[in-house]
Amino acid sequence: MAYQAFGSGPRNCVGMRMGHLHAKLALARILRGYKVVPSEKTEIGQIQYEIKFLTIGPVHGIHVKVVPV
Repeated sequence: MAYQAFGSGPRNCVGMRMGHLHAKLALARILRGYKVVPSEKTEIGQIQYEIKFLTIGPVHGIHVKVVPV
């Protein structure tokens, strides 16, 4: 894939890094006005994990609330 015009490798899309940076900045600006707090469903204490194909994740998920500051 190193020689594909806009694929992976050294000839990757020139705007991809800038696009990722802008997406991160937009998310940071949105979250700046909010606070992440545990919800009623949040498990306190030991979290049980399970293996799903190639990833490891919590059995019952992660539950949080996003509230305005």
